[in-house]
This record gives sequence, structure tokens and C-alpha cells, in this order.
Amino acid sequence: MPDSPVIFIQCDWDDFLRKTQGSLWVSLKKRGDSNNIHGKITNAGFDSNESPTFLATSGFSAEVLANDMIKVEHKQSQISAVFVAPTKVYTDIHKKSIPCLDVTTTGLCVSYCVENNLVVWDFNKEELKLKLEGHVGEVYKCKFFPSERVVLTGGGDMQLKIWCAETGRCPVSLKGHRRAVTDFVIIDVGRNVISVSKDGSAKLWDCGQSSCIDTLICTSSEVNCCAITSVSPSFPVGEPEDSPSEREIGTQNKILILGCEDGTVHSVAVYSRRKLFTLVLKSPVNSVAFLETTHETDVEKKFVVGCQNECQLCLKLLSWKANFQ
Repeated sequence: MPDSPVIFIQCDWDDFLRKTQGSLWVSLKKRGDSNNIHGKITNAGFDSNESPTFLATSGFSAEVLANDMIKVEHKQSQISAVFVAPTKVYTDIHKKSIPCLDVTTTGLCVSYCVENNLVVWDFNKEELKLKLEGHVGEVYKCKFFPSERVVLTGGGDMQLKIWCAETGRCPVSLKGHRRAVTDFVIIDVGRNVISVSKDGSAKLWDCGQSSCIDTLICTSSEVNCCAITSVSPSFPVGEPEDSPSEREIGTQNKILILGCEDGTVHSVAVYSRRKLFTLVLKSPVNSVAFLETTHETDVEKKFVVGCQNECQLCLKLLSWKANFQ
């Protein structure tokens, strides 16, 4: 539940596991409640199996589950959390905060940090490969195309850029938004992409011709995020009023969801351009995503919404079907 208490732990707790003495802080916090519970976990030594044992205050307890895992519990509240340490930490690529990154199956990573440093690097060797130079200002999102040889980025300069991940060249820039590009999705293999912007719009692009095919929706608010999914042919997405461009590929069964700064969530059927629903929440929507559960004869789709006030909402996509008709 969104209002359940959450356990927080000191960020370098994994170093604490390897020490023979010392302590770290732990807290139990609930949104909107100032009566948080703060405690301390102290290393009391090692048992016969060479596992650390702990002493904890304020009703907390802790136990090691593995070399890189610790379980912390607050018994009175019946709240517990398992924390997993990173297997590797990269310190030589960026020196400031990293708002976006993506990785490939072949060991490449593209990432951006707030010092205007957009790079492609090998995360197995921790080796810098390329610096992608061309955006003016912040980059809000970076992602590899399915081929894993091409990178798509969007930023504060109102542009999307397509880069060769092998040479660093940028042969394509997509221009048409009037404010920053905040998020995007790639349709199928990437002949078309959809971007959203602080100008309130979602645009469908033809990457091959570097042109905007259509504006899918215009909202009255800044759009912070988007997500796309495929639905079955029986899903009521409607038909387009005009014949679509021959450059529009793979949109027939796609549904797009947008999360906005004013707390609204909009959905549009990409192929028909039909607005499916609008959901009104109480705080800015920072992230949206689709979930998929496979049953024996069917696939259940849901979408998840994350808000500025920590509220998260999970809804069945098909529960909105009555509103589409």
C-alpha cells in the first residue's frame, strides 16, 4: 500500500557488513507522518559460521542473508525489508548525478550526467568509447535502438538525436517540439519513434526521413513521461479518420500512455489517434510503465503510475474498456 511505512538504511551498509565493529543508522518512515522511528544497528561480532551478528535499538533487528544481502525488520510495525548490495560500482565514467542511462546485451552503456557529459562506454571493461556531442543543455533520456548499434536521445534543446554507437556521428536530428523533450518510446525495430515534451504534445516521427508524421495529442500541461504497449486485435482502439502515411510502421495495435505535470494521465490509440481516457491524480506524474502477466490462455496488461507525492497506482488496462466504446 502507498501509505505503508518504509524502512531506510544508511547508504554504505554493505561496507558495514565487512567490518568487525561500528554501527549504521536505520529508520522507519511513513509519508505524512512526522513520528518516524530511528534506530542504530551495531556489529556485535561473528558467530561460529563467521557471519556477523547485530545489536539493534528502537525495536529493529537485522540479519545477514548472504554476503551482499541484509534483512532489517521492525517487529512492532511488522515491517521488513531486504537490501541487496551492488555487485560492481563504476566511479571513473561520471563525477556528478546520472539522470538517464541504457545498456545493451553486448556490454555497452550510454549514459548522461549533469555536467553535460553524454558518453558510450563498455561496462565490462569500465572503458570510455565515445563522447556524443551535439545537444545543447540537459539530456532527459538516452536509449539504444533494438539493433544495439544506434542511440536515441532527447533533451532540453527541443530535439531528438540519433547517433551511431560505433562512430559517435549524429546523422539525424528530429526537430518540431517547442519545449524540452522529456521522454520517448521506440516502436518495434525503430523506423518510428514517439516523443513527449514540456510543450504538452506527443509526436510520431519517421526516423528515416527525419520528419514528424503527426502530433498524436496535445495536452494543457507539461508531459513528463510516456510508455507504449501492444494490445490484441480485439481491443477497441478505433480506426483513423484519414489514411495513415506509408511511413507509419507498426502502430496498428499500439497504445500510448502519458504522465503530466498537472497530475493527469492520458491514453491515446496511436494508429487511430483516438484519445482513450484521462485519469486525474493529485500530484505530478513522474513515471508510467506497463506490466504484463501471462496466464494459460490470456495476457493481462496493467499500467503503473508513479507520482511526485510517492503515490503509486496500478490499474488493469482492460478495466478501462467500457470507457473506450
